[in-house]
Amino acid sequence: MDPKLIENIEAIRNWLNEVEAIPLPEDRPSGLSSQEKQELRRIEGLIDQLKSHGVALIPAELVDKQSELAARDVPAPAPSDATKFLPTLEELCGRLGELAKKARILRNQIRSRTANNGPRAYYDVEPLDLLNAGYLSTNDRLELQWSKRSAVYEGRLESDGRIRANTQDGWKAFPSLSSAAQYISGRPQNGWEHWRRINDDGTRTQLIKIREQYEEENGESR
Repeated sequence: MDPKLIENIEAIRNWLNEVEAIPLPEDRPSGLSSQEKQELRRIEGLIDQLKSHGVALIPAELVDKQSELAARDVPAPAPSDATKFLPTLEELCGRLGELAKKARILRNQIRSRTANNGPRAYYDVEPLDLLNAGYLSTNDRLELQWSKRSAVYEGRLESDGRIRANTQDGWKAFPSLSSAAQYISGRPQNGWEHWRRINDDGTRTQLIKIREQYEEENGESR
């Protein structure tokens, strides 16, 4: 690789390491809501009123509720200095994504046009390719169903491209979509056709459709 490209990539890597080293705020509750604060003041008022009337035994439910709310009545954590880098990180993700996409298109064009003038090559697309390109995420909810009458099985992609599925025997990791589908159904299956993503609006999209979109937009050829 061109030394200038390596130098620029290393500069980005070093900057990311510097941002990563900035402490983040503690992961703790951000305090009570306004409604909960009102409830705490009301309970404290009731307890004070009972004490002023000489009641020695305060109802346990009032004391417990006061203790619970008081324990959570803490100020919100202070913002971290790292938050000021969030806009830059978001812009960097977008620009690097565009560059990676263009690099893949150029790579595939060069490969397909320099393969000894033979037939155009087909480059297998794996789930990991879709993860790296942002077409799928490890947070996506996936489900498997190979017929209308078959049960539906939940699954998620791991960062290395494997599929982890909730099988009849519990959660198991598989090297491919098809191997998971075959294990669960008991017969050979095309995993790309039978695994689908549950979208945020509740609709479903077959993974083969997402793969086709990736191939079309990234110059993958058959």
